[in-house]
Amino acid sequence: EALNATLAAKCLEDTHSRRRGPGGPLIGDLWEGEQRHLAPLPASPFSACRKRFARVDKTLLTHYDGAHYSAPPVCAGKGLTMRVFWDRVELADQERTVAIHPRQRPGGASLLLEHYLPVLAHKPRAVAHAAVIARGEPAIARYRDAFLAARPGEHRALVAILGLGTEVGVPRLAEALESAARYRAFDLESVQAIVRMAEPRATTPAQALEQAWLARWPQTPVQGVSAGAYTWMGEAAVGREVQ
Repeated sequence: EALNATLAAKCLEDTHSRRRGPGGPLIGDLWEGEQRHLAPLPASPFSACRKRFARVDKTLLTHYDGAHYSAPPVCAGKGLTMRVFWDRVELADQERTVAIHPRQRPGGASLLLEHYLPVLAHKPRAVAHAAVIARGEPAIARYRDAFLAARPGEHRALVAILGLGTEVGVPRLAEALESAARYRAFDLESVQAIVRMAEPRATTPAQALEQAWLARWPQTPVQGVSAGAYTWMGEAAVGREVQ
């Protein structure tokens, strides 16, 4: 802070001796005149991003810097505001954020399964070759292939299972499908049961049983005992004879 103050004072001093061009006005005089036209700083920090207009095509994709980002199906054909940060890309319909993606390198793609589930519900056969599955969670792609090998033609049933992603989130769905593929659970009820088994519980069954058992007994106050009553334990521990 001391160095900054010294430099600021030196710069201000220089403005009263330096001119803009030979014989031109003093820098200090120009600065004083410019200050009258300056607006106040914004009350809140502005978003450190680039803003671009993005059109969502019929495949629910927008494009920036050679990469692709998906949008919700209600945004198909609409123009969105794309906010490009160094680590993420946000898509906004006016002021409402409708999608957030990790920033991709040129040639990359970030496709969210929840954006394409309504489309797959209308066209279930597309699940067999959907890019959102092929380029998404590997566990979901492996389950898709194993499911169709075991139940060929049952595309609608597979889409119903993938629809659980809107309820529990895609990461939890992928974890459940990893287990489902291992046990060859290729029906909705079995996958739902696996999802429920993975849900975090506040207490385990053993803890719940212990709490219920203790609740049956009234709390009994215990008479206080002086700590000196147990000094013999320390003496016995070192081999002394105690009475």
